[in-house]
Amino acid sequence: MHFDQQAPFADLFDFASSFAGPGAEVPSLFRGVPDLDLRPASGEHGASGYPLLSVASVARSPSPTPSDNSDADRGSDDTLAMTEPPPILQPIENGPRWASARAFLEAMAASSAMVRCSRMAFAALQRQKKPASLQVDHRPFYDRAAKKLAESVTDPFAGTADNREDLKHILTTIFFLSYIDLLTDRHDLAHAHLKQAYKAIKKRDRLNSEPVEQRVISWIRVLDARAASAGGEGCFVNDQSGVYSPVDTQVCHASTPSGTGEAHNAKVEEVLYDLLCQPGLQFFQEVQSVTGRITRIDHYHRSRGTVEDETQVMAAAADILRDLSRLHDRRPVLADHAVAGDIGESLLAPSLASAIVSSYRTYLANFHSCYVHLHRVAHRHLPRPQMLVKAIARIRDLMRAMVASRETLPVNVLWPLFLWGCEEDDVEECCWIVETIRTFESIVTNANIAADLLCEVQQRQRDCGGRVDIRSVAVEMFKASFAMV
Repeated sequence: MHFDQQAPFADLFDFASSFAGPGAEVPSLFRGVPDLDLRPASGEHGASGYPLLSVASVARSPSPTPSDNSDADRGSDDTLAMTEPPPILQPIENGPRWASARAFLEAMAASSAMVRCSRMAFAALQRQKKPASLQVDHRPFYDRAAKKLAESVTDPFAGTADNREDLKHILTTIFFLSYIDLLTDRHDLAHAHLKQAYKAIKKRDRLNSEPVEQRVISWIRVLDARAASAGGEGCFVNDQSGVYSPVDTQVCHASTPSGTGEAHNAKVEEVLYDLLCQPGLQFFQEVQSVTGRITRIDHYHRSRGTVEDETQVMAAAADILRDLSRLHDRRPVLADHAVAGDIGESLLAPSLASAIVSSYRTYLANFHSCYVHLHRVAHRHLPRPQMLVKAIARIRDLMRAMVASRETLPVNVLWPLFLWGCEEDDVEECCWIVETIRTFESIVTNANIAADLLCEVQQRQRDCGGRVDIRSVAVEMFKASFAMV
């Protein structure tokens, strides 16, 4: 499990390695977009005059901005199409639920330049993982979306939305821009964008909150939980004022565009999925809140080291443990059946059954990872209690079951896998975890450096016979910590 510790953090994205050579057709997603940089790369290192784009160059290099031409921006009818949800949304917009999310995203993109450009910026990042794809620079789209975002608020980063329609567009744009920021090691920008979204929501009339807004907020909360682990404020996951509240499923369906040409049975399947998974979605969002609370007591978010500090941390940790126990007691009834594999083709359509099982396994893996996270934050110097041993065993069982059933692992189990790996003593099991984490590199993610970090954490812990601080090791290796997305 050796890796090059001197390898630059910028190697996170190898933009040229997966794109087609000369003569490749311009993908429909980007047809008609002016000033688009589409230069083919050949060879592993882009030797044909188009160097690899590193994270550092993405962050520091100026990039051209497409002209403000909304008609050209739109291109053909399928320009704005999204075939699959962004990876981090899989446990939220899994299975048939994606159809309605895709419909309202396309509707917003058709009427908002900043939503359109932010979506296309993310699509450009996604394409680097697709074989035989043409290289597309995401930065012009990102820059234009950021410019439009600044123009749509009274003051850049003041978070004041002019109207409800603008607020939906602002939140959706910030979701995509923040996601890109986290993937390209620009955490300061991600934190600023997330804070901007929080301020915008705080100014809205909560009594008239729309289901679409709440749905996008649920997306942002997942990003916010991951950003908090990399030093962010965790505005959303730590909020106690009711910024996010679960939306009634029927209301959400009544107010969400269903798109055109969708088969009737597909719509019914989505309603069934929502009815069965809505309790799980609420459970998962509560887990995100617990993650935020744990992050808030680490030594990067508060003072640690004195008797008074550690007494306060222990008290907070005890409260979190009690809340975790209560949360487990009121977990969705369907969760245990899904994990046990009791939901099969005899009860539901195969695609619906597999989506539900995958979702609930993801929710529970993240729940059990809270015990590991909390112990390493609050009780790092202490041996594993029985509840931690059980949590690790449950994460192991869930991950093994997902792999054995040939499920495509959602990127949201990267964090539970990583934390399990940090506490795993068996060398062969550690190797399996690292290899499993590296399989995520088929999608846009930072799994490879997460695997490298895990290898180093494991080695240092074996050498010293105790736990080491994950974030300190990350900063030493990569000169920065990073969010696992």
